[in-house]
Amino acid sequence: NDCDAPLVISCKDIPIAKGNAVIIEHIVRYLRENLQLEITKETISDVATIGRSFVIFDGVDEIIDITRRQSFVRAVEAFANRYPLVPILITARRVGYAKARFNTKEFSVYELDDFSDDQVVEYTEKWFSVTDRSEQERESFLRETENVPDVRINPLMLSLLCVLYR
Repeated sequence: NDCDAPLVISCKDIPIAKGNAVIIEHIVRYLRENLQLEITKETISDVATIGRSFVIFDGVDEIIDITRRQSFVRAVEAFANRYPLVPILITARRVGYAKARFNTKEFSVYELDDFSDDQVVEYTEKWFSVTDRSEQERESFLRETENVPDVRINPLMLSLLCVLYR
């Protein structure tokens, strides 16, 4: 699908409400406040109706209140039903997902696998190279993180470890 307007929406920033209208309103507010784009709800709705956007709802698990998270899930489902041509990607950690699941008839669920040891090495090679860090630093990092294997095999946690490593 050739999309003209990819949109990343931080789930925790969307207020509680029912239906897809709150999502359209949040997109308009986000574009106005962060990108200084004056755009109407009608324009966003038109763009979504013809499928010329791609929406990423990032961090469903970051909505701490379960009732609010469940309301948000229903709002995203309503949005998906109203705008069936819009590709939607939703991110969430495994923890807590079961308490506010998306309808599996409408949404496919995929999980990122943990990294193998070889993938940890490959990731760190690339990360340390791109960030102009030395091979010695990378080797030290790998040695120092051997004692937390359950943390470093998680792709998100490994990226955070790399960022924080000094």
